[in-house]
Amino acid sequence: VPLSMSNGKLPFPSGEGALCIIRGTSPRGDHGHVVVGAISADGRSIDLIHDPFPNGPEPMLSTSVDPIWAAFYVPLPE
Repeated sequence: VPLSMSNGKLPFPSGEGALCIIRGTSPRGDHGHVVVGAISADGRSIDLIHDPFPNGPEPMLSTSVDPIWAAFYVPLPE
């Protein structure tokens, strides 16, 4: 389930440590990039924890543009 982010924050608090996929802008060019994140202690911010395409000391996502969405895996009802 993707959730739109505003000012780099989730629209409502979520459980600390929950893993998600974050979509933002690549630091390597003007195109989209996704990384793995985890919900921070405040429940609305996200710590970036893994870049599937690391490139040295660059940040995982561009720091000049806020992330666009966070996607979470949720169980489907039976």
